[in-house]
Amino acid sequence: MSTRGVQGEAGQRCPSRGFAVRQAGHVRWNEGPPERMEMAGDAVLVWCVQGKCKGVTEKGQARVISAGGVGVFFPRSTRMAVEAVQTPAAYHYLAIGGHDAATDCIAAGLWDGLTGKAEPPVELLERAVQHLEGNAPADVIGANIAAYEMLLHTARQLLGNAPDRMTHEAMHRMHWRYTDPDFSIAALQKEMGVSRSSLGTHIKKETGKSPLAYLTGIRLCLAKALLSETDKPIATVARESGFGCPVYFSQIISKHTGDSPRAYRRNTAAKPSCS
Repeated sequence: MSTRGVQGEAGQRCPSRGFAVRQAGHVRWNEGPPERMEMAGDAVLVWCVQGKCKGVTEKGQARVISAGGVGVFFPRSTRMAVEAVQTPAAYHYLAIGGHDAATDCIAAGLWDGLTGKAEPPVELLERAVQHLEGNAPADVIGANIAAYEMLLHTARQLLGNAPDRMTHEAMHRMHWRYTDPDFSIAALQKEMGVSRSSLGTHIKKETGKSPLAYLTGIRLCLAKALLSETDKPIATVARESGFGCPVYFSQIISKHTGDSPRAYRRNTAAKPSCS
């Protein structure tokens, strides 16, 4: 296995905005059994350039990425691993940390679970790696600027290559606004100027779920994480995950997990599931 990448000093210094590159580089397997490459961050992008590789988070989420594609992961500061499904294989990677990392990814047009065709922004990646090897304040800024340009570059490619642009836009809007309790599928239809039936047909074809089920699933994923990883009051979790009403939130959690929010918190032992 050959690697070119760093987890440098610049990546350890997180500016007040809460966005900093943690690791960046590339890995190539030419022959022999593939090894697992571990990385940590609040958001990780993996561009596969040869063969197939698989990203696996500590929380059990797994995603296979084929050559010419990119995968987006939000491991939430826990470690994740990337491994080759077949050799030879090669991929580039970018791991970002900080409380704004996931938000900035979504704002750019990338969200957890998103995959699609996109070429790796190699020049920007190399620039980020070079800055990570430094420890001056300018290196922190330089690495982060390169990383954000990578996010925008990749998001533009994914939008341009999306088989259904309307669905892509709808999913982006849902991921961007799902924490707002006032955001609804009706509001989404109005914003996009599409009918309920048309939106439902497109989202169902892409995700296998209705628009409401998809939106509820995103909210549930965050709610489970907040219940398992924090001691925030149930009402706060309901509000921050986009459900708003604590009573309705309790009904949704009970329906999907079989437990009340408090029981779910007690039983999960800081290991949330987004399934």
